[in-house]
Amino acid sequence: MCSNRAAPATARRGIGGRGTGRRGTGGWRLVRKLFPSLVFLVGAVGCGGGVQVAPVSGIVTLDGKPVADASVIFTPSSGGTPAVGRTDSAGEFRLKTSSRPQGVPIGLYRVAVIAKQTSGGVTPPGGDGEFGSLPVYGRSSKPPRTRWLTPPAYAKPESSGLQFEVKPGDGNRAELALTSSR
Repeated sequence: MCSNRAAPATARRGIGGRGTGRRGTGGWRLVRKLFPSLVFLVGAVGCGGGVQVAPVSGIVTLDGKPVADASVIFTPSSGGTPAVGRTDSAGEFRLKTSSRPQGVPIGLYRVAVIAKQTSGGVTPPGGDGEFGSLPVYGRSSKPPRTRWLTPPAYAKPESSGLQFEVKPGDGNRAELALTSSR
């Protein structure tokens, strides 16, 4: 049997006589009060995370001659995101990371240098779009040929033998002198 009488005020308002009729709404008031403080704390920790960075530039040479169009990869010895750069026609590069384009975190890095030229394969019609001319491989096409412009031993940070320590300040210039006898 149904009653037309209204529910008591405590039942309508929830525990403690306040709220919208749902139980446990008093906790949301605490969250609403603390939310601005939490946002401030998360922002302060995230923005001033304490990671010190410094700009890094340098030059890559092979047997004393500049290496153009080479990828330069600095991998942190302690782990983390690598910093990358690309050499210009004079062999000069400037490093950046995906999260810090203005510098590289301070620390010791293992270095890799990769310069190679790929030729062969078949380029599809109109293949000079956003991703450049990508070779297509089929039964009648030959696989591309890769010619290393720097010795392959320098292509991996673990085997290159190259290291660089990034220090605080603006004086971080890496002179990466490669030899073809390696």
